[in-house]
Amino acid sequence: TELACGWIRARQAGGADSGETAKTLLSWMDRDDYGFFQELGSDAVKFLDRAGLEAFEKEVQGRFEEACENRDDKSGSYARKHWAQVLKSICAKQCSIEKYLSVAERIGLTAADCAEVASMFETRCKLDDALAWIERGIAMQDTKPSYSYGEQNLAAMRRALLKKLGREQEALESSWKEFEKRPDSFGYDELMRYVPTPDRGAWHERAMTAAEQGNLASLIDLWLKVNAPGRLATRLDRASDRELEGLSHY
Repeated sequence: TELACGWIRARQAGGADSGETAKTLLSWMDRDDYGFFQELGSDAVKFLDRAGLEAFEKEVQGRFEEACENRDDKSGSYARKHWAQVLKSICAKQCSIEKYLSVAERIGLTAADCAEVASMFETRCKLDDALAWIERGIAMQDTKPSYSYGEQNLAAMRRALLKKLGREQEALESSWKEFEKRPDSFGYDELMRYVPTPDRGAWHERAMTAAEQGNLASLIDLWLKVNAPGRLATRLDRASDRELEGLSHY
């Protein structure tokens, strides 16, 4: 897709017709038997200018409506999701919350959609609205039994918004609760982001103590990151052979 995006920039610099650019992009996607342009729709959005984006949106909207009419087979379901994702990328680039939600709700609102809508509200400096959408996304994630990167990302977005809203203590409490559940290098960085500078030493020791019973693979990364070889050596000394072998095949 890098070559295709370079082509877009060159076409726009030369004043080429936006409608023809959009149609050509879609023709490449249609003839893509090997998956080279699988993400071209969403990637192209990053490089299209305003006129190009409007032309591309018109073409993609047509594909989406056609896919919505075809509800008989799996290919129709795939097409709906695919063109919906491209449309949502266009709406996000335009920062059009209304259009984004109209597409998302037709195929089913997800936690990822909540995060995207929150980002658009934040861009508009409507932080309370952004926080409400983040919390809606977290509530949707809470209904799932497994933990995912998306859940982690939503929680991080929530803390950043709390800080912007002047609710630093809530952000700190949230990051500490997250670290206690899963002590790792990411959680440590997230925690220290919200710890007041004068208190960092005390919070560091508190975090190291809380991490003692954590997952060994995560602790190796964490304790190497914070330069705590003594803690790591002690933890490795009491690890069983099975636990060490479970770290990796080598």
